[in-house]
Amino acid sequence: MVEYRLTELKKHISDRNVTNIEVVLGDADNPKLPKGSLDAVIVMDTYHEMEDYIKILGHIKAALKPDGRLLILEKLKAHKIGKTRAEQTAAHTLSADYVKEDLVKAGFLVLKESNDFGYWKKETDKQMWVLVAATVPE
Repeated sequence: MVEYRLTELKKHISDRNVTNIEVVLGDADNPKLPKGSLDAVIVMDTYHEMEDYIKILGHIKAALKPDGRLLILEKLKAHKIGKTRAEQTAAHTLSADYVKEDLVKAGFLVLKESNDFGYWKKETDKQMWVLVAATVPE
């Protein structure tokens, strides 16, 4: 499973004597983040794997402090531009347009967007994009 990656992350944190990070193993539909206590959440090259993304965004929203931010970074493969969400996710890629729709449905406001955030692993057919969002005040 993914436990080896968490072990590597914990070692990386320990080797650098970083003390303000807690590694948490979430479930497929629940990241198990502490409620109302996070300044920021970063979802990197993972969003396309999420099946119940609205539910997960709800958990993230609940975990953020009132002024917290959500940053999502993904890649969009050139040959999948304009394809359906299902076609994109099957190829481990996703357009920012789909994610922006999800964010709005989940009660987020997109604050910043960059569709030109460099190339994934220097592969020019995989353009990275970034969205920064905040919760919509209730």
